[in-house]
Amino acid sequence: MPPDLTGASVMVLPAQPAPGESVLPDGEVVPGLDREIAFWLAEMTPQVHWVFPPAIERALQRSPSLSIRLRSLAVAAFHRAQVENIGDPLFGDLRALAALVDARFALIPVAAAWVPDTTGSGRIEMRVALIDTRGGAVRWFGAVAGDPGRFDDPASVASAGRALGQLLAR
Repeated sequence: MPPDLTGASVMVLPAQPAPGESVLPDGEVVPGLDREIAFWLAEMTPQVHWVFPPAIERALQRSPSLSIRLRSLAVAAFHRAQVENIGDPLFGDLRALAALVDARFALIPVAAAWVPDTTGSGRIEMRVALIDTRGGAVRWFGAVAGDPGRFDDPASVASAGRALGQLLAR
């Protein structure tokens, strides 16, 4: 169960590709997924101060000395083992970003992909980590999945964002 984030400032990083998955030309893993995550988190958990990717990107543009690539964060450790504390380079990147946008926590979909089933349909699945940016502790790690549908179906994408919002809502 995710911790209660009421009153906390949480930056939401863009969805990262699952191992072996490709990234679309615009940098997204699944078209519209980051927007749907932002919509549903804001809708279902208004008591949390969310900082979404566009605001983080603007802050990075004002700090050109930081060379953090939001869509290719060093999250590979999450694909290999249970992570309790993160190290560098991810910790350094999150610490710097948190200072820029005044966030205590980072919510990162560390792996997102559309997973096909045997019927030709599929669903979007995500593994998500909530990290304390002050010390690097992983406060929560979980998995969510959207409703079955096609890869390019907006309703299927929205259902994945909604599933994450529901999981984090109290």
